[in-house]
Amino acid sequence: MNGTDLSGANLYQASLKAADLHAADLMGANVAMTDLSYSDLRRVVNLNLESLRYARDWNEAFYDDQILKALGLPPDHNAKLEDQFRQKHSPRPTLAAPKQD
Repeated sequence: MNGTDLSGANLYQASLKAADLHAADLMGANVAMTDLSYSDLRRVVNLNLESLRYARDWNEAFYDDQILKALGLPPDHNAKLEDQFRQKHSPRPTLAAPKQD
């Protein structure tokens, strides 16, 4: 959905987990209860920060530096979130089956 016009979209309770919303237009979009965990919201336009706080896991999405600051998130938020995502979603080593005699 990179660069998509989502203005006025009703995204209520939608699962946008890990969605690429980079540069999307969110003017008037309803994001209440929307799962935004690991979504890329960098360079989005017309993002209403007040309504964003009604989304689920809004604090686990990727943002521009300007939006990070406005939301009160630390400057290293994106880097920490990337590390967290990789830890959760990296392939786990499989245990070898014990040798049977």
